[in-house]
Amino acid sequence: MESKLTEEEKKDRRREQFKRYRENNKEKIKIAQKKWCEENKEKRKEYRIKNKAKIAKRAEFYYEKNKEKIKEKHKEYYEGNKDKFKENGIKWRKNNKEKMIDYYKSYEEDNKYEIKERKKEYYKNNKYEIDKKHEKYNSTTEAVKKRRERDNKRRECFMFRLNGNMSSGIRSALRGGGLSKKGRHWENLVGYTVHDLKERLEKLFQTGMTWENYGDWHVDHIIAKSLFKIKEVGDEEFMKCWSLDNLQPLWAVDNIKKSNHLNGEKK
Repeated sequence: MESKLTEEEKKDRRREQFKRYRENNKEKIKIAQKKWCEENKEKRKEYRIKNKAKIAKRAEFYYEKNKEKIKEKHKEYYEGNKDKFKENGIKWRKNNKEKMIDYYKSYEEDNKYEIKERKKEYYKNNKYEIDKKHEKYNSTTEAVKKRRERDNKRRECFMFRLNGNMSSGIRSALRGGGLSKKGRHWENLVGYTVHDLKERLEKLFQTGMTWENYGDWHVDHIIAKSLFKIKEVGDEEFMKCWSLDNLQPLWAVDNIKKSNHLNGEKK
């Protein structure tokens, strides 16, 4: 005579029976579920709204318990539907251009340093191939045209030039001391904007200086950069060196003569 089963054993038996039934009737269950879902859309929606936290917790628990299995299924599904994924991706990007622009802009802003480091590492590992591609592209008509347009823009737009010159000037000075901007905009480092700099320079313009002849005159450091002992970006020496009070417009020829002299005397 078979001994009586405990409640736990009964549950295990029912679970096994149900599992076997599901295995043997997959298609039938799938059709029945699809039909029920179609007929009860509102009920399902209402349930999801009322039980958000419960559903999320259950999903999280299931995922943690079946992480590897889920990953494997996703990978398997992706491998079998690559063209579908590609097509859907192209379609989504086409219909969500603004979202894509905002996302990438925000991501780049928040991860400037990491992106820069990744690019440096990638270039280091693929230098030969990248240089070859650049060499090939730079000889094309399109590249020549773009360079010309960029150079014309630099010549014509003094604010564009002033901004670029400040950025490259700070980067070059820091690099000489083994430091880096780490992808940060120069305005965020010095505490003023290109517009503030423009106003400062205009107040100090010498006779004959205009933005049209910017290049015949330079943005000069009253106390030369080489006389500051900068140990890190943002320290007292850095802030003094690049402060508005230490910048002035100076004719190119006078700037070259001045070198690292201060008030006519070499320090």
